[in-house]
Amino acid sequence: MLRLDTAGGRCYETNTEMSIHTLFFAQAQTTLDRLKTVPPAFWGKVGLGGGLLFFNWIYHRSEPKFLTPFVDRIAPFFPTAGAYNAKQATTPGDTNKK
Repeated sequence: MLRLDTAGGRCYETNTEMSIHTLFFAQAQTTLDRLKTVPPAFWGKVGLGGGLLFFNWIYHRSEPKFLTPFVDRIAPFFPTAGAYNAKQATTPGDTNKK
C-alpha cells in the first residue's frame, strides 16, 4: 500500500506525484475492501427488503415512472390489487364476464 501525502498527492517512497484519478481509484479499492467486510446476512436482508419493495410496487402499481416500462412487461405474471378487487365484485356462481 502506498503512503500518500494527502495535501500534495505525493508518494513518500518513490516521490512521484499522483493524479486525482489515481487517488480516486485507490480510494475505490479501499471502499470495495470495506464492503467485503460487511456480513452476508446484511446483504441478504437488503435483498429481501428490496424484493418486498419491488413486489409491493407491482401489486399496487406505484413504481417510479422510469421503471414503468419494465413493470408493464412483468406485471401480468403477478397478482395486482385491481384484479383482486374486480374478482371480488362478481357474485359467486355468476358465469357472465364483465
